[in-house]
Amino acid sequence: CPTFDVIPWAAERGLPVADIKGTWKPIVLEPESDRVYDGPDTRTAYLQRLLTRGGYVLGPIDGIAGKKTRTAVKAFQFASGLDQTGDFDAPTVARLRSIFETKAAA
Repeated sequence: CPTFDVIPWAAERGLPVADIKGTWKPIVLEPESDRVYDGPDTRTAYLQRLLTRGGYVLGPIDGIAGKKTRTAVKAFQFASGLDQTGDFDAPTVARLRSIFETKAAA
């Protein structure tokens, strides 16, 4: 299946488009390894979207777990009685999904 840039295609047709932004920067895992590009993560963007459904303010949904996202995650974890790591760890993701995916599907 060929790929194409869906954002301009959707915008031309008046469809909602993703709001994923970010910069891609090369990172090197080991001195002799190939470059790996670190940039917006669709999983992180999805989890950011779930946080915003709950009213947590974190800035743009950009797929990057920066300072604002980590602060919003900590606030959600506090409200949910979870360890306040600021990370999208397994208990946090499970709780986010159980609350906000269910409401979206209803």
